[in-house]
Amino acid sequence: MFKVSVIIPVYNREEHIIASIKSALALKEVGEIIIVDDGSTDQTGSLCLEMADKHPIIKYYTHDNYINKGVSASRNLGIQEATCDYVAFLDSDDRYLENRFFSAARLFGKYKSIDAVYDPYIVEDKDGKMSNVRGIKQYLTDDELFLYAIRRGGIGFFCTNTITIRKDVFDKIGMFDTRLEIHQDTELWLRLIYYGKVVGDNYTDPVSIIKKHNSNNSLNKNYKSKNKYKEIIIEYYYNKNISKRYMFFMLKSLIRNEYRYKGISSAFKLLWNKKKYLMKRNTSVTQ
Repeated sequence: MFKVSVIIPVYNREEHIIASIKSALALKEVGEIIIVDDGSTDQTGSLCLEMADKHPIIKYYTHDNYINKGVSASRNLGIQEATCDYVAFLDSDDRYLENRFFSAARLFGKYKSIDAVYDPYIVEDKDGKMSNVRGIKQYLTDDELFLYAIRRGGIGFFCTNTITIRKDVFDKIGMFDTRLEIHQDTELWLRLIYYGKVVGDNYTDPVSIIKKHNSNNSLNKNYKSKNKYKEIIIEYYYNKNISKRYMFFMLKSLIRNEYRYKGISSAFKLLWNKKKYLMKRNTSVTQ
């Protein structure tokens, strides 16, 4: 039977957490809900414990000494504690829709070789207005999907709330990179595409609602964090079996970000430094 461990990392979301939990509780495919409280200082912890007392499938965890370790460490703890064969994530201010796992259950049941399934989503703005459907709009082969993800750069090509993953694939790809404050999900999805088989066949029916508000972590995007993400990507994939075309787009994405924030002279300087860096790496590898 298809059952999913839903992992909800949470920090100070007393206004939204109950709605998020209830949206997962309503789904028959959810075998357990793993809440990881990342050191909340409001009433979030109390609300989660109350829900856990009422619903046995809810499991509540914190980090040692109730410290704040960030969303990557919280999701990683959730993965470690998950007991179902499949894992999904839900941000603590967002909601699942009733069809959240329809496509995943069908595809995992039909194809034993796949590692993850993606679905589309919609965004609810501060005034309650819903966006058009977002996400990948057509079938992409493995190579097309990897190139699409690279060319998107630091902009998420998947929505974290709409990925369903076979749990044992984390043994192969690793977990979330705790060095990244943002884009940690994007970086992991790129590894997932590189190592695994990632598919989707639903391009029109959203499975999750992303709630936008002033305290969204995803709004805290800046030059430093984007460069950190892209430098990690280049470092990781330099000696992997990828084409020069893929590496070109990785570098192009990094340079475009540099130009946007610091201007053309900084971009040319970065290009020259990256060229020297890659040449040095190539020399050390071949010696």
